[in-house]
Amino acid sequence: EILSEPSGSAEVESSSVQEKYYALFSYSKNDIFSNRMCLKVPSARGGWSRPFSMEALDTLGALRVGGCEFGMSIRKASPPALMSKVVTFGPRYVLSNQLKLPLLLRQSSVTESVCVLASGTEQPFNWAHFKSEHLLEVALAANDEVSPYSGGFRIDLVGEFVVRCGESTEVLEIVSENQRRLSPFGEFSAKHLLPTDLMGAWSDERLEKRHPNLNSVRLASGWEWVEPSWTLDTSAKDPQGWEYATSWPSAAAASTGGLWDQLGFHWHADPTSTALVRRRRWVRHRRRSGGERATIAERFLAINVSIRGPSVLVTIGDGDARPPPYVLENRSDATVVFYQKGVNAKRRQLSPSARLPFAWDKVAGERVLKLHFSKPSARAEIVLDEVGVLVYVKWGEQELSLIVSLRGNTRTLTIAPRRAAVATQQLHLKCDT
Repeated sequence: EILSEPSGSAEVESSSVQEKYYALFSYSKNDIFSNRMCLKVPSARGGWSRPFSMEALDTLGALRVGGCEFGMSIRKASPPALMSKVVTFGPRYVLSNQLKLPLLLRQSSVTESVCVLASGTEQPFNWAHFKSEHLLEVALAANDEVSPYSGGFRIDLVGEFVVRCGESTEVLEIVSENQRRLSPFGEFSAKHLLPTDLMGAWSDERLEKRHPNLNSVRLASGWEWVEPSWTLDTSAKDPQGWEYATSWPSAAAASTGGLWDQLGFHWHADPTSTALVRRRRWVRHRRRSGGERATIAERFLAINVSIRGPSVLVTIGDGDARPPPYVLENRSDATVVFYQKGVNAKRRQLSPSARLPFAWDKVAGERVLKLHFSKPSARAEIVLDEVGVLVYVKWGEQELSLIVSLRGNTRTLTIAPRRAAVATQQLHLKCDT
């Protein structure tokens, strides 16, 4: 058997040129049922890998050695070595940057380990923590500026998808107004907040950053407010915009639909007897002043996951150069605020007669779009991957229809008055037939 190792070691500083090392190998015993191999890399922390077999031809696998992960392929050797196998070891993941900007990449929620990937280069990648979720996040970098990281996405499934990344030209700022009551029958008030309620009466939506009051929120240099004042978000069922929960830490958890939900351990619109805290959101848009567009402005990134030898090659390219995966089209008179379910902080606005390209903020999250219609208030949610399904929304005295149609490789969500949507569906069905 012939052993080849493209990387040569667990750490590769540059993969633009890969040296190949070959070694002849054979087992000391001719027993295909018990022969196993172990691999050790001196430069990698940890000891030997778990035993593995090298008998099955045309196979790909992954091998963990200490703090590194390797890909392994087994194939038949070329003539005249007809009785030999070629066992190739390489980095489990190789990241390739096809953009004109440098990229920062990290494992989801692991801030202490960041990989810098220059434009036009490739680099091996290892998960910083094997027990943490194996999702990759990416950020744009240019002129000493770094954009917010994208949502996490998987890189172990072969295929193509689009990720939204960069700094939005218009951002929705959300401030949370927080109150507590001391008993199930007491009055809610900011005066009843406990010393352990570190977020205070005013905070960001995640209840992490404290604000003295609503008007104390200041903009960073280069930004300006779009609206003259803050607006109360009344998308919750409570007409005054309040959401209720039993306590602050438990409210941060997602709704599971089980016993904990029945006890009020998540945000809900009903002031039940178990609800001791409440909050409501105040919203306001900010944008780049003077129409300035940042170098790291928001854009679509095309992610291509493929197999190259023993490695998984993750190529990051320009997603704006191809048709978007989704388009949102508003043919109604309603102003719609929309966001991916579970990603409340990434809210965007769709004005009447507007048309916007869309991609999921968190590709690995729930692919459901939530929509909030304002003045009068109405709510809806829709699965954008379900083509041809009509959803009706009561908006004041009108009834709006939501339908997803397929135009090329793009799924288009159309929001329109019911009659117009029915005509659109009929046309869509005729085109299909």
